[in-house]
Amino acid sequence: MEYISHAFLDSGDLGFLTKSAPSAAEVEEDEKKMQDGEEKSDIAVLMEIVENMNTDIESYLNDEIVDHELIYPNRKTGSMFELAEDYIFKFGLPFLRSTLKRKQYDIGSTELRFYVIAKNIAELFYKTDKKEYKLIAFDVLKYIHTSERHAKYLDSVKHPAKKLKGN
Repeated sequence: MEYISHAFLDSGDLGFLTKSAPSAAEVEEDEKKMQDGEEKSDIAVLMEIVENMNTDIESYLNDEIVDHELIYPNRKTGSMFELAEDYIFKFGLPFLRSTLKRKQYDIGSTELRFYVIAKNIAELFYKTDKKEYKLIAFDVLKYIHTSERHAKYLDSVKHPAKKLKGN
């Protein structure tokens, strides 16, 4: 996940998500290319990554992650569930926050995905018992809630960032 973050969000192309907004026809064409397996634009690839991340979050929220015991070469053991939590909270949520930070315009029909993602992030906050993970989720919710461009994603969602002073 860190590699993907660097490749897309910290790339030399500082205008990656700030280029002029694609037309609805261009977005539809990208979606068709994705279905047909053709070469995809940078934004189409990024949206696919975001959608995959959201699918993983939904699997976590729906208790669909199977907790296998992992045995490492040094004979230490670990939990698949704990790795999934680390992936979602320590890499996934910061990645989604960075994506939103760089997102300068609505992305056609895919814009609705961000409403679902914001709702899922709020659900993550309430689902986890780990304080560290709650703080990460809260940080993302706070960013979305206080952002002029993205606050709309949380308008109808119960979340803790609504309790911030000045709201």
